[in-house]
Amino acid sequence: MITDMQMPVMDGLELIMELQRAFPWVKVVAISGGRRTLEMARTFTPYTFEKPFSLEEVLDTVQELVSTPTPATLEYAAMAMSDGVQVTA
Repeated sequence: MITDMQMPVMDGLELIMELQRAFPWVKVVAISGGRRTLEMARTFTPYTFEKPFSLEEVLDTVQELVSTPTPATLEYAAMAMSDGVQVTA
């Protein structure tokens, strides 16, 4: 998941904390124009980008993240396949 850290209703830090509580296997990429905000985000995710950032950097990071399955992702895929749902990555 890619999120900006400064949003109108729920800021990115709140979103990351909620995601980690509800879906701990979700990998998060945080973006922001503020260095201080990104420092706070790094307590929850190592994947941060300060604006302006290069699209190539972000794409490389996302490619790395989606190509490395987590144990929870593998468990979810196994459950889905046992229920007759086809899972593709």
